[in-house]
Amino acid sequence: MRNISTHAEVAQFTPGLFVETAESELHKAMMDLESEVRPSVESRASGFIDRNAYASALGRTSEIVSTINHYFDSVMVMADDSEVRANRLGMLRVLHKTLSLVVDLSKIVFAQQREQLEAAPM
Repeated sequence: MRNISTHAEVAQFTPGLFVETAESELHKAMMDLESEVRPSVESRASGFIDRNAYASALGRTSEIVSTINHYFDSVMVMADDSEVRANRLGMLRVLHKTLSLVVDLSKIVFAQQREQLEAAPM
């Protein structure tokens, strides 16, 4: 998602331009997630981490995965209509920023990747 969201010129979108039901579903899930992770973000900004708020934010982040998968299965992000395409890319950029409030997904290394990194000659 991060890779495709970098094609967005701005991190903004207009829900009125949604064409597919999956776009509205992802938008709702994203807004719900943002409102739920806000306490975790605010507690980190103060220098203190509320473990319960952070654990809840992590859990909630994992719950949105099926909605994101459904979106990519149902929606052609790079639509021919440039306005629709820009709107979809903008929403994905906002979603990436929202998810990044909780965890930097680019830092996750899966077991197979770790094994490859460890086996690589130095």
